[in-house]
Amino acid sequence: MSGGPPESADPSAIESIRLRLHEAAKLVDSRVYGQRALIENLILGLCCGGHVLLEGLPGLAKTTCVRLLAEALGLPFGRVQMTPDVMPGDVLGSAFLKPDLSGFVFRPGPIFSTVLLVDELNRAPAKVQSALLEAMQEEQVTVGGETHKLPAGFWLVATQNPIDQEGTYPLAESQKDRFLLRLTVGYPDERAEAELLRNPVEPLANPLPSLGMSANEVLSVRHLVARVHCADVLTDWVAKVILATRDPSRVGLPDKVLWGVSPRGARMWIRAARTRAWWHGRDYVVPEDLHDLAHEALSHRIVLDWAVRDSIAGTRSAPLVERVLEKVGSP
Repeated sequence: MSGGPPESADPSAIESIRLRLHEAAKLVDSRVYGQRALIENLILGLCCGGHVLLEGLPGLAKTTCVRLLAEALGLPFGRVQMTPDVMPGDVLGSAFLKPDLSGFVFRPGPIFSTVLLVDELNRAPAKVQSALLEAMQEEQVTVGGETHKLPAGFWLVATQNPIDQEGTYPLAESQKDRFLLRLTVGYPDERAEAELLRNPVEPLANPLPSLGMSANEVLSVRHLVARVHCADVLTDWVAKVILATRDPSRVGLPDKVLWGVSPRGARMWIRAARTRAWWHGRDYVVPEDLHDLAHEALSHRIVLDWAVRDSIAGTRSAPLVERVLEKVGSP
């Protein structure tokens, strides 16, 4: 999270923020058909300060959803289109020599936004992907030996195309582990598709009304959701699930994994569940909060043994999570 803890927020003010976030979801949903679950999960990521990875084929409104959400909330938005020739300076910024030769001046790159969209992350070279790690973990960047803090409330959303497409490269495990959620974006259903085709106006043709969300309000929500109660019985259950992803034989599964979910991933899962509870107007976590986010929070953190891995990387991770949850049972 960015910055120190804000002053205690008025409960009525926090409730007002929650209602405005729900209104933002409705505004975006009015432009992007059939993706309401995606929109809500994006908002969950913003509210708990967790970066989000969107995976899906081109043309499914991944970029449009993020841009419209930032527009509806009124948060500063930046976008980077990744290509094999992108350099770290194109994202982070660069230090330029002053005209009078008295020193260098830093010109910030697009990463200095509250909401940053990194489009087609898995088309970027490894040097650029590595440059994002410090920003995602520490909310700062280092250029020319100098450290620069990112804006308060910094939040990154990256998109990636399926890795079997030409010109894509698998993300490093350390990169994937820094994403709170990996959301798979699919095709809209028949009703949503028909509604989309009936509307001739492009989603980005007209700006959405801004709800005037500030970075400080985002930070207030992040500190609030961190205090949402999660009972010991639920954290104990999470620990059992996490251990089973590292060694499925603990619950009688034959799957072989190179490594399972990290401690950071376990903490992020609980953080996302706390945020979901707040989103639904509760100050405590229920089992459904954890179950409904399990695949999105865990599957991209599981690396299967190459000897038994499917030809399409990652396709067995989600079924493994499902089977682990079934074996462990309810909390």
